[in-house]
Amino acid sequence: MRGTVLKTGILYPLNYLFFLLPLLLMDCETNLTSLDELDGYYFNFNVLEQALPDALIDTSTVFRINLERSVLYPNERRLIEKAEAFFPPESVFENQDDYNPNGEPRWWYGDFDGIRIPYAITGSSVDYYVSLIRYFQKGEFDAAGTIRMQSASVTYTSAAKHYDSFIFGNERFTDVYVVSQELKWKNYCGILCALWFTKTRMIVFDSNENVIAVFGDGSTIVIVS
Repeated sequence: MRGTVLKTGILYPLNYLFFLLPLLLMDCETNLTSLDELDGYYFNFNVLEQALPDALIDTSTVFRINLERSVLYPNERRLIEKAEAFFPPESVFENQDDYNPNGEPRWWYGDFDGIRIPYAITGSSVDYYVSLIRYFQKGEFDAAGTIRMQSASVTYTSAAKHYDSFIFGNERFTDVYVVSQELKWKNYCGILCALWFTKTRMIVFDSNENVIAVFGDGSTIVIVS
């Protein structure tokens, strides 16, 4: 049913947006929590073998794709690909098998109008939203598993950067690489029928390219109307 609350996240109707804006901003901040323990996180090597392109832009219709990796050096591409292949623990999604009938590696924790809501940004999550757009462009909404859309877009950006010293919240790191990712989705399906969200993720690698911290995984603020 449209407008319901997901198991671990919140959906906000559009007419409550301005009233809840301070809460939304606060929730964005508290959602970016460092993971002191990375037990259960894993690399999905299938994602590494099917890496995303550095750029993909298709704005020829009302169903749009804009993917861009900011890459200057080979090691930056390698780190971005590793970040995109880094998945949260399966234990996070216990008791939510109804959302994963095909047993896929999990990066989402619920859906709305057939659109999955991300728990973490991975290569699989970006590929999923790109695939939705491709279905929409062909008018194949049943195949996409969604309701009929009038417009939609996905935007994904990522970059890797070295820091001699990196501070985030109360966390301090030295001699690290940080991969920053941002995923934006929006769709419009008619009057009082829309959904959009922005998801961010940062993964910190040490000088040996080992993951030492993750920021941003968790429930996603989703605005609906």
